[in-house]
Amino acid sequence: MTAQSAIHDHAADKGAADGFRPLGPEALRALQGLSSPLYIYAFDTQRVAWANAAALHFWHASSVEELLGRDLGDQSTSTSIRLNEYRAAFARNEERTEGWTFYPKGEPVTAVCHCSGVRLGPDGEDAMLVEIEAIRPYDLLAGELRAVEALRHSPLMISLLSSSGEVLMRNPAAQACFGAMDTALDGHGDHFTAMFADPADATVLLDAAQTAPFARLTAPLALPGAPHHAIQLSLVTDPATGRSARLVAQEDISQLTQIRHKLAASEESLQAVLDLNVAPTIVVASATGRVLNANLSASRLLGPRLVLGEPAIGLFAPDSAPEGGYRAMFDDIASGRRTTAQVQLQGHAGTFWAAASCARIRYENEDAIVAVLTDIDDLYRTAADLEVALSEERLTTALQKRSLAFATHEFRSPLAQIDSNAQRLERRADQFAPDQVRDVAGRIRATVKRLLHLIDTALDSGRGNRPGLACFPAPSDLGRLIDSCVRAFAETQPAAQIEVALPHLPQIDLDRALIEQVFANLLSNAVKYASGTPRIRIDGDVTGGAIRVRVRDHGIGVDPADSERLFGEYVRGGNVGARPGMGLGLSIVRHIIDLHGGTIRFVPCEGPGAMVKIVLPLRRTP
Repeated sequence: MTAQSAIHDHAADKGAADGFRPLGPEALRALQGLSSPLYIYAFDTQRVAWANAAALHFWHASSVEELLGRDLGDQSTSTSIRLNEYRAAFARNEERTEGWTFYPKGEPVTAVCHCSGVRLGPDGEDAMLVEIEAIRPYDLLAGELRAVEALRHSPLMISLLSSSGEVLMRNPAAQACFGAMDTALDGHGDHFTAMFADPADATVLLDAAQTAPFARLTAPLALPGAPHHAIQLSLVTDPATGRSARLVAQEDISQLTQIRHKLAASEESLQAVLDLNVAPTIVVASATGRVLNANLSASRLLGPRLVLGEPAIGLFAPDSAPEGGYRAMFDDIASGRRTTAQVQLQGHAGTFWAAASCARIRYENEDAIVAVLTDIDDLYRTAADLEVALSEERLTTALQKRSLAFATHEFRSPLAQIDSNAQRLERRADQFAPDQVRDVAGRIRATVKRLLHLIDTALDSGRGNRPGLACFPAPSDLGRLIDSCVRAFAETQPAAQIEVALPHLPQIDLDRALIEQVFANLLSNAVKYASGTPRIRIDGDVTGGAIRVRVRDHGIGVDPADSERLFGEYVRGGNVGARPGMGLGLSIVRHIIDLHGGTIRFVPCEGPGAMVKIVLPLRRTP
């Protein structure tokens, strides 16, 4: 019994319409007993799905499980094309008998195989029953065998046709290209002539091959998209029958043809653009940088520096595009990494900025770059003016925001003092003597005056676009000023224990309102960050041409790592917890001290709390 007779006798469905005959267990048992190697290859999973004992021996398999577990998916392109063609043939109820080279365990074995379409069970996947009929197909020499394999794997399309044009053989590459055409002709008709979009091309090629070892022709084919093929025809003898045959080798050169047409069209289009003279246009050789062509508009824009045949780098402004930058720019354009550039060129009226829109072309058999130039010098100047205006606007806005932040922060203390004195008058109006009322009213007026001074300072700073507060120093007694600040602060914070231990201090030039704000901020911070009852000590001395004042509290203290950072705007210490604040007080204090030519910083102190030291020069440096 042969494999085919066993299939016909035991097939689960003898009437399969698509050529893939279902095989049930009974058919497989019948095939198992045959002596020739038989196995079933599943197309989708690319594995052996079944094999008889002889096939296990052929594949050098230790067991059925080991063979079925092998992955046969590592295929060449030509093998995939050949298997796809087999699958399509089985769907047409065809079978195939051809030679195959196998590599069981890496050992090459050539065999003649009879292949047919099967399906394991009614709902199984498409598969191929392979019957190995002969292990020595043609007694080929090693070189000839390799030539056959090379033919199968070559991307070049190779076909052997009879003298009447019927297909005798196609390698996988040719089969992939012409398989649908061959199927449509169904083995009849002149496949050679049917290949050409114009049948006259077939006649020309055949006539040329009659008088030469081979004939060549480039022609469009009668295939979807009308691809162009480079075709070589040789008149040979069919080694199987001894009859005349046609050996055809061909390659798809559609992309090369399109590129050639585009290159030809690009030169014609470029010449039209140059002749129109609408925009300044130059053509530069990619390799040498020489100017190959330019229109009249470019000559008018660039002047006598534009010389055909000379390097284009001479058109650039000095130092605007050194050789490295110039070459890098053109290399980027030539490689397609960029299509535009902004460059500074030299023209009749001096240097100017231009925008270059660039494209790669082929010009007079040279790789070249065409650049259409647009004078954008006015745009650059306008942009620069706008940038200056925007910078000034940003500065004004920043100063206004800073002035607002200053006002929000610094007006709190004077307003608190006004409110405290007003409450005293309200609560004890009937108990105050006229002198006491005048004293409280005087303090309110002094505080209002200081508040108005701060408002004027903030407004003047924002209005004048100055990067800070306005400072108007005059000779002042710093000691009396500090005493006044402490008394005013004590009225709003009666629980605070404030000790002042200052020696007699000489007069120095101060802006009284700003320095009062310095000590108001420092006292306010000491109370805000106190632990329990606020205790504050202010002392100082005069040494080395400067007054030194120290303000010491006993609160939560300052992390030494934060001591300098805390003088920045909107910065607060990491240990302040939920205590309210904007992080502006110390930055304003430092700014005021800077305006007076002094310094302020945190200094170490014994025990809990923090100490700041202010140093003010006896004479201000102009």
